[in-house]
Amino acid sequence: DIVIPSSIALWDVLYNITKMDPHALKGIAHLHHSQQFESLRDLADYMKENIITMGEGTQEWRQMIHKYKGYTGEEAIIEKLQAEGHVVEVPGSGTQERYDAVVDGQPINIKITDNPAYIHEHLDKYPDIPVYTNKEMAGAFGDHPMVTVVQDVSAQDMFHETADTMEGIDGLGNFIDHIPLVTLVISTLKNTTRFVEGKKDLATACEH
Repeated sequence: DIVIPSSIALWDVLYNITKMDPHALKGIAHLHHSQQFESLRDLADYMKENIITMGEGTQEWRQMIHKYKGYTGEEAIIEKLQAEGHVVEVPGSGTQERYDAVVDGQPINIKITDNPAYIHEHLDKYPDIPVYTNKEMAGAFGDHPMVTVVQDVSAQDMFHETADTMEGIDGLGNFIDHIPLVTLVISTLKNTTRFVEGKKDLATACEH
């Protein structure tokens, strides 16, 4: 009577964790840096109590995803620049005015959008700060000297990755409070060890 419900809840926890995107989680943590999250549980509790207060699929839900997708895209572009060997400094605040990062000494702004007007607005206000943006903006800014289009980053992809992450956080919060995290750690270590020792096959170890 105890094992079956716990197994179902554990499966739901694992399922919802796999839906989460690292860029989206880093973006959330950066935006809400003042919360100083120490764990995924802290982040999930904060988001459920303060941000995810509407039903999935509603207009309010979509507006929330559109807001947070920008921070997901920021993390994706920053990671790409770092992988290319650039020195990237990121402000502690996720709401830094004028710029989102400093790349090789140059402040840059990152815009993840389907609307060129947001980029034009920034360039009109801060003409000396270049913009990095998603591939959908290639048609509008492909030859603009102050705009870099990052072909590997899509606004649509960032939207879906952010939505999946929010859904995972929303679902995770329904179960994580009922399962002590130490139990998850112990169970994972135990079943991983038994798989490595050949005492369980992979499917059985994952199930348990």
